[in-house]
Order: sequence, then structure tokens, then C-alpha cells
Amino acid sequence: MKNFIKVHLVVVLVCLSINLYAQEITPMLDRAVPFEGGWSDVEVWGQYDYSGKDLDFTGASKSESSYIKQHSNYLAGINFGLYKGLQLRYKFLYSEQDAVRAANPKNINTEYDGHDIRLQYSWSFSPTWLVNVQAGYRNHQVKPLSFLVLDHSGISISYPSGKPVLNIASEDSAYLFGASISKKFTSDMQLTLGLEGRFVDVDANFTSPLLSDSFLSEIVKDEFPQQTPWQEQHMVVTAAFEWHVWKPFSVAMDFKHYQIWRENYQPKAGKQDYNNNQQFDFYLFANVYKGLTLYGHAQIMTHYLLGDVPLAYNTRTNHRFDQVYGFLSGGLTYRF
Repeated sequence: MKNFIKVHLVVVLVCLSINLYAQEITPMLDRAVPFEGGWSDVEVWGQYDYSGKDLDFTGASKSESSYIKQHSNYLAGINFGLYKGLQLRYKFLYSEQDAVRAANPKNINTEYDGHDIRLQYSWSFSPTWLVNVQAGYRNHQVKPLSFLVLDHSGISISYPSGKPVLNIASEDSAYLFGASISKKFTSDMQLTLGLEGRFVDVDANFTSPLLSDSFLSEIVKDEFPQQTPWQEQHMVVTAAFEWHVWKPFSVAMDFKHYQIWRENYQPKAGKQDYNNNQQFDFYLFANVYKGLTLYGHAQIMTHYLLGDVPLAYNTRTNHRFDQVYGFLSGGLTYRF
């Protein structure tokens, strides 16, 4: 974490000391903003996110025996102009999370990847107004996990042969569509409001040979989410504000509200479910040389990863979603 902070300080000092160039367009990244360009306009970007116990300003992990020790995201994307106003957008995500528990399995090292691809069209119907529509597909998939020991009611359960007692291979997928409208107040200031709908399939995919044992299955069944997939409908309300503060520097502030409805989902008595989340993103951009931009980013969510990574939510994990969560990030983007 100390090295991560040092790198950010070096980046800031470099940005302040070199001869900077004016930034014409705020980077799009994977933000909910419209494309303003034409054929062969390309933006490539990469970002690193960090979260962990040392960034827990709420103090939750300090008072609980189960917490996320470290969480890192590696993101990369490309925004490619196909024609005037028409653009193809793609984002790749690789995530590593190290969670600590008081009971077995005591360490859960989760890895998952995600893909998000969208076709977007923007139409400027006046000098200061822009309408955007888009459609796409996104998914996440966990790298399969196996555990040899499971604690339940103070008892450790394992097989003498070393056979795993729990296997996890969760995944989700979604088709999406959306629309937004943007207003330029000045050449340096813009506000975008949008609405997105997602049709999501979620498969928690927790399997265990214990569930086929007539005696043990009754004992441990509460440790597992449902064995069948379910469907979710997400409505995502977005707002994005960007402002060119001074020459090469610009700032952006984004907001997302997730509202979630579930079908074929089997809730468990005594466990609270969550169906909405608010996400806030803050960016500081510095254009260091023509199309090359460095940026810092902070993100905070009111209910963990709810909506953003659907596979993370099930009746085994939903108690974690009452917590605020967030990331600190650094990245770069190049437009050509």
C-alpha cells in the first residue's frame, strides 16, 4: 500500500513539473458519457484499483472477525469510433480478493474476470445538446475454487481422502440497453443524465458432495445458496459531470443508482436482502502530452459490489452487503 501511495505522489509531481498541454476532451474510460468523435477515433486506457483493510475508514473490519484483507482490480479498455457518432466500447476486468474468516475456510482467495462490450450511437441535435443510445453485453466469471475443510456449528467437516467439501464456480451474464442526454453549459462544462436497463442471469454455483449425503445435507444446507440460477432486472440511473478546470486539468464526478428486482430467487428466513446501491466516482485528469492523460480516481459504494458484480451476491454472502465499500485507483489513457 505504501508503494501504491508513493507511485501516486510521483505521478502528481511529474504532472506539475512538466510542460503540460491543453486537454480537449475528457477521457471516456468506462464512464456513462457519450462518444464525441468519428471514424478511427480511438481511446485506450488502463486502470488499477485497490481496496483493503487499511483503507477501511468505517472501522467495520477492525471490529469483525471476517473481513476483506485486500482487493485489487486490473482494468483495460478501448473505445473505437466506427463512424460519425457510432462507437464500439469494450472493457476487461481481472479481480483478486483476499478475504479472512474466523471459521474454515479461513482464507478465501477469489479471482474473477469480466467483460463489457457495447455499441453506442450519439446524435447532436443542437450545438449544446447530445442524445446517446447503446446496447451491449456484460458478464463475470469466478475462477473455480475448492476447499478441503468446512466449519459448521463448531464442527470441522472434511474427507479423510482429501476430497474437497466445497466447490465454487459462480458466474453472471447480462444484456443491456440504455439512453442518455447531455447538456454543454460551456465549452468546458458538461452534464449527462442517463438510464440503463440490464437483464441478468446469476448462477451462484456452490456445489458439495455433502449435499448428496442424507444426514450431512440437513446439517450444512444453510451454508449454501440455492442450487439453481435466478434472474435479475437492474435499472441503473446515471449522472456524469465533467469540468475542464484549467488548461490540461479536468475533473469528473459520476453517480449511479442501482435498483434490482429478482425472479426465481429463494430468500432465506432471517437473512436480509438488499435491492439498491449508490455508487460515487471522482476523477482528476492531467493531460501530460497531447492525447496522453494520467488520472487518479476514488470510488465509494453504499452496499459493497451490489449490482456492479452480480455473482458476488447470494444468500450465503448477502450479510456483507450492508457495508460501505470503495477503491482508490490510478490509471492512464491515450487518445489517437
